Amino acid sequence: MKPSIESLLQIRDVYLTPDLQVEACGHFTYDGRPFLQAYGEAITCQHKSYTDYIWHTHPTVVGKPYPSGSDIVTVLRIREHPKVSFIFTKWGFWTMRNTGERQVTEADVMLIQKSVQDAGDWLYRTTENATLEYMDKVREAVKVFIRSLTSRLAEFGFKLDLQFTSWRSVFGS
Repeated sequence: MKPSIESLLQIRDVYLTPDLQVEACGHFTYDGRPFLQAYGEAITCQHKSYTDYIWHTHPTVVGKPYPSGSDIVTVLRIREHPKVSFIFTKWGFWTMRNTGERQVTEADVMLIQKSVQDAGDWLYRTTENATLEYMDKVREAVKVFIRSLTSRLAEFGFKLDLQFTSWRSVFGS
């Protein structure tokens, strides 16, 4: 079952707090509630298993507010699960899903990670080292990031459905 807005907010409020300095990760249960699998042992968190909907956090202290190269590679590599991967950040949450058939090879990993790094570096600089709050400048930069990254990956034959939802849009302000 697809997670509810209440479940998404629960992850934000419980696992994306300023005092939590490691990633948290988990999946959504059959009724759409978040289930915590683990906290990061060395800052990042590794899923122990996959379901249709998985999630992890990028806390401000240790992560940038957008997907990393390894986040994208994970989604592009897995064929059955997850159907959707969520990343929770200070700006809002990202959803990613592999909509293509191309298999990721070891040679592809470097290309994918370089593409994500280039797009991410641009987004980081444009948002003043990710210090800006989610306002017009960040909203426009996120749109460019999504377009440039998905276009670049498409050049290599990958189809990534990458979307972003701001906390402001969830709360209607």
